[in-house]
Amino acid sequence: MGPKFLRGTDINKTSFIDWDTVPYCPNANLDFEKFRLEPGDIVVIRMADPGKVGIIEKVIDAVFASYLVRLKRVTERISSYYLFYALSDAGYQGFITNASTGSTRVSASAKLLVNYSIIVPDRRLVPLFDDQVAPIRKQMNVLLNQNARLRQARDLLLPRLMSGEIAV
Repeated sequence: MGPKFLRGTDINKTSFIDWDTVPYCPNANLDFEKFRLEPGDIVVIRMADPGKVGIIEKVIDAVFASYLVRLKRVTERISSYYLFYALSDAGYQGFITNASTGSTRVSASAKLLVNYSIIVPDRRLVPLFDDQVAPIRKQMNVLLNQNARLRQARDLLLPRLMSGEIAV
């Protein structure tokens, strides 16, 4: 089937990625190594809904669409979670909304998306932030996985129940 193909619609409405709903990559000619996603990568939409942010939180065979921009941390002073939440903040979102252009389809250049200053806290604070956020995000991903399994079970059992193959 190939890798999953992460699109803007997979990240623009939620603070998480439900990989169960992400389609597989339709383009066999894509440079998979250039677009391959890794845990800790941040993706930002640059077209249609510019500035919306997603974070890759698990090892998964996935690539991203060309209208997303992948960001990687350039310093160990901030974590991926800190960067994700800094870019999800109203300040960054307002900056992108106000600076985006286009009359029929709003967009932002990759240069604009990274032309924003983030406050880097004292070195001692980021690990404390991650200690609070990481368990919550981990639990959220466990629940997403459980929901995906429940959807699969429903899809298998419901037709059999409706046809009378399974008695209630």
